[in-house]
Amino acid sequence: MRRIRWLEKIHSSHDAAFTLVELLLGLLIFSMIMQTISMSLRTYQSIEGRILEDRSQDWHLFLNLLEAELEHYTVEGIEGGRVYLKEPQSGKVSWIELNRGRLVKRPGWQTYLMEVDTWSAQWQGEFIYLEVSLANGQTYQGHIRVGGNP
Repeated sequence: MRRIRWLEKIHSSHDAAFTLVELLLGLLIFSMIMQTISMSLRTYQSIEGRILEDRSQDWHLFLNLLEAELEHYTVEGIEGGRVYLKEPQSGKVSWIELNRGRLVKRPGWQTYLMEVDTWSAQWQGEFIYLEVSLANGQTYQGHIRVGGNP
């Protein structure tokens, strides 16, 4: 009887605590989980950074928007960093210019493209050739068919 009680006492004390091997195994599993989370986070940040830096989709949207806009206007001229537009029905003159890092149509503040450092536009036959340098260092070039040189 004494022996059974002594064994029960020893056995119950082992159930209440972790062995060193169990603790080391737990730490190993925890460190593997943390390493996986850390690697996943670094990969996510890297991919997110590349997506945010690549503005080519913004450039294509800008070209499409400008081309659709120019269907409703006559291009009057290009001078001093501005593209002058004239509405055929009303004769109202607008222009596109770089203002505070944004390409906007004035009068007003219709924004076409943001975070722009420099831009240039020039006539070449039936096309306007555009070049835009963005704040992140990327430079894009494109052309839009608009008709003859004014």
